[in-house]
Amino acid sequence: MTSILGISAFYHDSAAAIIVDGNIVAAAQEERFSRKKHDQRYPFNAVKYVLEESNFNLSEIDHVVFFEKPFLKFERLLETYMAFAPKGFKSFSLSMPIWLREKLFQKKFLFDKLQEHDKNFNDISKIKFSEHHYSHAASAFFPSPFEEAVILTLDGVGEWATTTVAVGKKNKLEIVKEIHFPHSLGLLYSAFTYYTGFKVNSGEYKLMGLAPYGKPIFKDIILDKLIDLKEDGSFKLDMRYFNYATGLTMTNNKFSKLFGHPVRNSKKDLLTQFHMDIAASIQFVTEEIVLRITKNILSKYKIKNLCLAGGVALNCVANGKILKEKIFDNIWIQPAAGDAGGSLGAALAYWHNELKKPREVFKDQMKGSYLGPKFDNDHIEKELIALKANYKKYNRDEIISLAAASRASCDRFTLSVLMYVIKPASYKRCAIFIVLLTEKYNFLAASCWRVDVVKGGAGDFLAGFLSNADTEKSAFLLSSKNALASCSVSNGFDKRALKGWSLAVVKEASILKLAEGSNSCISRSLSTINRTETD
Repeated sequence: MTSILGISAFYHDSAAAIIVDGNIVAAAQEERFSRKKHDQRYPFNAVKYVLEESNFNLSEIDHVVFFEKPFLKFERLLETYMAFAPKGFKSFSLSMPIWLREKLFQKKFLFDKLQEHDKNFNDISKIKFSEHHYSHAASAFFPSPFEEAVILTLDGVGEWATTTVAVGKKNKLEIVKEIHFPHSLGLLYSAFTYYTGFKVNSGEYKLMGLAPYGKPIFKDIILDKLIDLKEDGSFKLDMRYFNYATGLTMTNNKFSKLFGHPVRNSKKDLLTQFHMDIAASIQFVTEEIVLRITKNILSKYKIKNLCLAGGVALNCVANGKILKEKIFDNIWIQPAAGDAGGSLGAALAYWHNELKKPREVFKDQMKGSYLGPKFDNDHIEKELIALKANYKKYNRDEIISLAAASRASCDRFTLSVLMYVIKPASYKRCAIFIVLLTEKYNFLAASCWRVDVVKGGAGDFLAGFLSNADTEKSAFLLSSKNALASCSVSNGFDKRALKGWSLAVVKEASILKLAEGSNSCISRSLSTINRTETD
């Protein structure tokens, strides 16, 4: 039995994953425990969890693999500062102390951190290092159902690479094309994230969400001035407009003058149609680059399966364009496409590439992404007791009877909570999580349904219930795995919306509005539930 612990950390989205004999046992992102968004610190809690889930002490782990190579990244920083000197001295003087203190000697730093878990972990030679983009590519290909695939990784920057194309066949993975820093699609998108007043490495999804409200009227300026885009999708940025290579901001005054507006100050400046048009324009350019690259790699490598990883692979609109164009027969995207997934990729890369272990099963290995902590009824009840919440447990039949007799309302917030949890038949099935606020009983009813239960009639039950409720201002919150997206319903209920989603029913607002009530702790408790199972 061979166990491998993968770790990503020290930039953003730190995480840990563990595989045993090539099988993914557990993976978790540190922010889920620390409650600090995009937490970049050493993932102590995530490491602790995956060790507990796998029933290993750290000293029993065979290999520990970090997701990138610090020396290569340090080389890139030094060469970049030298190339732009004397510009960037302030950034250089700020970054060097932490590099010399921690990052440059990361093996010893990691060893010290790992010993906090287990004092018996005394073999520093167990710590290995992968490469950033290789970890990304491995995280996308090895868990995929494909025996053969081309893997496209797009992000801000790793050590040197910002865009890579890899070819995977069985247990072999080779990077065959690269674009290097400072020319980066991820950093180009982040530059516009910064320009529109959102937080870099955090607010890119907001820029993507803003794009549909605008028109891409600046796309020609971007393509003419900021980026030299070739037919094969390769590109080069005009660094005269950017400041991220050596500065403390993403863009400079030349960039602002090009578009005729200064950088938006999110603390005082409202979003305007200009910002919506900017968002639409960079989204258009991003999609054009992605489409050109994907068409080129299909033409060159003649492989019909595509895997995607890297932060840009979280741009679901661009991913949808690849699907719509029908460029590839099959597409598989690593759910943790950002740096968090690098922890898993590092472990899998070592297993297949360094230990030369074969891939024997060609099916989705991510287990529906349900690789984090799970909570049974006893755990939930213990938390509610600790929070001094008023609650009451009901079985499923009681829940249905009470819900059918009630009308959805959020005029009052919940004072009591009931939870009934059913173990999914398998992690691939998506649970139907129903949350109902009622005025008559003034409690929160939460139930976890299996998908096959919904197919067997729960949809009809919900439709019937809603036909007796005032649904004009009701909203359904649909949750795929852990992410919530709102979907308004005014007349009746479309049962097709249940397929592949989780469901929460509320009136006029979202479940997050619970935080405004006296029992905000319940909202917080519900938001932490990743997987559920019965006693």
